[in-house]
Amino acid sequence: MKEYQAVDLRNLAIVGHASCGKTMLSEAMLACAGVINRMGTIPAGTTVSDYHESEQQRLISVSTTLMHLEWQGKKFNVLDCPGYADFISEALGALRAVADAGGHKSLYSDAFYDRDTFEATYGGGRGGIPGMIGGDEGVADPRGVTTLHVETARQMQAAVESLLPADALWGKDALVTQEMIEAEDGRAVRTLTIGVAGETLSRIATIHTGSTSVAGQGGFGAVMGSKKLKAIAAYGRAEIPLADPKEFKETLRRTMKFVIEDLLTQALRVGGTVLSLDAGFMYGDVPRRYYTASESAHLENNVNMSTMAETMLTRHLACFRCPIACNREVHLDKYQEPVVDGPEYETAAALGSNMAVFDPLYVIEQNFYCDTYGICSISWGNIMAFIMECWEAGILDKERTGGLDFTWGNAADALECMHQLARGEGFGLIAGLGVRKMKEMFIEKGWGDASFLNDIAMENKGMEYSMYISKESLAQQGGYAMTNKGPQHDEAWLIFMDMVNNQIPTFEDKAEALHYFPMFRTWFGLAGFCKLCWNDIEPADNARTAEPAKVPEHVDNYVTVFNAVTGSNIDKHSLIRMSERVYNFQRVFNIRMGKGLRRHDAQPYRACGPVTEEEYQSRQARYDKQLKEEAGIDPSGMTLTEKHRALRSYREDRYEKLLDAVYKRRGWNKNGVPRVEFLKEIGMDLPELLEVVTPLQ
Repeated sequence: MKEYQAVDLRNLAIVGHASCGKTMLSEAMLACAGVINRMGTIPAGTTVSDYHESEQQRLISVSTTLMHLEWQGKKFNVLDCPGYADFISEALGALRAVADAGGHKSLYSDAFYDRDTFEATYGGGRGGIPGMIGGDEGVADPRGVTTLHVETARQMQAAVESLLPADALWGKDALVTQEMIEAEDGRAVRTLTIGVAGETLSRIATIHTGSTSVAGQGGFGAVMGSKKLKAIAAYGRAEIPLADPKEFKETLRRTMKFVIEDLLTQALRVGGTVLSLDAGFMYGDVPRRYYTASESAHLENNVNMSTMAETMLTRHLACFRCPIACNREVHLDKYQEPVVDGPEYETAAALGSNMAVFDPLYVIEQNFYCDTYGICSISWGNIMAFIMECWEAGILDKERTGGLDFTWGNAADALECMHQLARGEGFGLIAGLGVRKMKEMFIEKGWGDASFLNDIAMENKGMEYSMYISKESLAQQGGYAMTNKGPQHDEAWLIFMDMVNNQIPTFEDKAEALHYFPMFRTWFGLAGFCKLCWNDIEPADNARTAEPAKVPEHVDNYVTVFNAVTGSNIDKHSLIRMSERVYNFQRVFNIRMGKGLRRHDAQPYRACGPVTEEEYQSRQARYDKQLKEEAGIDPSGMTLTEKHRALRSYREDRYEKLLDAVYKRRGWNKNGVPRVEFLKEIGMDLPELLEVVTPLQ
């Protein structure tokens, strides 16, 4: 028998829910390693793992099976575990075995977060690299760097070239890690890296995809950190073959010329996405003091396009082959850093007005440390503003925060809290839990009123809200809370269509928008397209088209490019159908995990209306007018408490009606479960999905 050194041993437990593919994964591993010369199947009862008679009869694993293989000079001890809850002790025993065995171990992180499925979209110089980390799945060497070699863009051959120790990188920030890997490798590698926030498993940790871009909300950095995976480096050398090069180049030439010459492109190149702050304050949709107000914030706010462009801008940066170049580098001389990336609109609003911080240097400094530590700036700004409101409400004090003062606008102590999170100490550890976990902790400890905390905590599905006040846009409320992945603006940014332009006035109009736009934006993620060129840069005659909100000329161009690259023959309806299949699969997956129902699409009341009577008074004329003209309630003669209660009842009722309309349009029942007939219609009547949804019809 061959002897192995401890360093050459890999102890792997394959753990997950029933029927997710664990046994066939282990079978494929054995076949790839040459242990078996052909793969068996579960129906035939010929897999190595399910050898017991009872397993072959039931077509499921009943007990944990130990298998061995050798790969690249390393011995793998593989434990295939049952997925059904009846045999959970088998999985727990396997996990304990690999944990206690020492050496290298890998675990399947089935539900690292108390939230539903999530995803992140990123651009930057790494935008052309295929996604290489799959949600909450995968295995990795402790403190390892995975080096991947991509032969072609369509097929990853020799997927994992090597797993390298990363002791020299552990504890380094994300950008330094990127620079060290690139310098050591010597090739034109692209990297995905995490900072110390990912190493400490912070729920708001990001993955850096380049110097200017991150995969942000969702906690992806902690997924890598939980697997002791510090970075992934990849390089490729093959060109992407085009099915119709002539059509591709012609469409690209035409659209690029239009995009480059567009007026908004020029504005974005000068001011970046921060220009949205200037417009947002005008319309009252930029959050101030934790989504309580927006009006008048511009009077004291220096965090805007003109200030940053005129006093701090160093140079413009572009995502992968993008002609717009809306990314920027700005000064931060305080730390001898000549340039700092960003900030983008969401970051500027989150770290600025939402925390009542109106010093642009503090905003940039916080953004710098978010990048350094690998922390999501949107989530961090939401978290800090939540903490500041809890401080103002008497829920928190210096005794509970370890001496930190979270008065509105105290950016210095907010920054110290971030440093504590990075060091893994103090109140920073509590802040790093995220708004949902903090809310639950404060309620459990009896520090504050449960109703108040649930009303103000701007999170849904465990994810912090992004930076738009949705109170006056019912469609945007749905665009946030009726998503599969949580309240980010990427899926259905409808606030201008609804609140400003009044293009979708009825429940049916809003429901159609809340079906079409999430599906179209999901397709962007599937195909790898940027959304900015579609919904922000419009053709001159777009307003005269039948459906101007959908920008039909751009939709046709996307379809043409997709067909020219892939050789497909889809139309704009096929495009939506692709997304419907993915979106409904995500929904059923959430349901299978005990989520994804109507109650999980509930929103905090602050996203819908004024939580306190003081908030009502701040916009009393507006709210009184809405009661009279929209709800048919005469506010004259009513007390403030009565008006506040009546408005809440009216707004919550409208949201429930919107849920009904959206679910109907999406082919779901009133509980948010996809109907069997609709799954059949879109070709997703898979046995695994029907098993979940049929009892809930």
